[in-house]
Amino acid sequence: SGDEGKSWIKHNGIVNAFENEQFTTTDGIWGSILFHRGMKVMDDGSIKGVMYGHYDGDEKYRVVWVKSNDNCATWQIVSTIASGIPVDSFNHAEGYCEPTFTKTHDGSILCVMRIGSNLPLYQSRSYDNGATWSKPVGLPGLSGKSLESVDPTLVLMKNGILALTYGLPGTRIAFSDDCCGYNWDFSL
Repeated sequence: SGDEGKSWIKHNGIVNAFENEQFTTTDGIWGSILFHRGMKVMDDGSIKGVMYGHYDGDEKYRVVWVKSNDNCATWQIVSTIASGIPVDSFNHAEGYCEPTFTKTHDGSILCVMRIGSNLPLYQSRSYDNGATWSKPVGLPGLSGKSLESVDPTLVLMKNGILALTYGLPGTRIAFSDDCCGYNWDFSL
């Protein structure tokens, strides 16, 4: 869109998997891999974002970091943010999916993901612009039912505080007053 979303032009792009990897459809609903919660223009002019889906042989979802240098005509998978399920997870976890990301005040990139309905949210962080990612962990500062949900969205607010909305059923909002997601709380 060139008019602040009043009209849109369809644009097809190609996502290239790592060498010797193939995307596959395992659930028959979503396709093999899809964007979730957008993409952003980075300081170097490239467009980067998060996608999730399955490589051939994956039993659970995986989240990948992608990059385009040609205005979204082609996308390269740069790295896998998370795949499989956490070691301490439940057998019915779907795998890391529904990712959201933002660049934080310390320059790192934070990605928050769900692993299944009514299961804890997890986060992973990159300090090298998405080349590598930390092992996913539960959201620091949140526990129990307050951590369990779906459909997360990260927003870095103008005042510098990082906000995370999530929920279904019910909507929650957590804040990180360190502006980076190193600790989460429900109050400021």
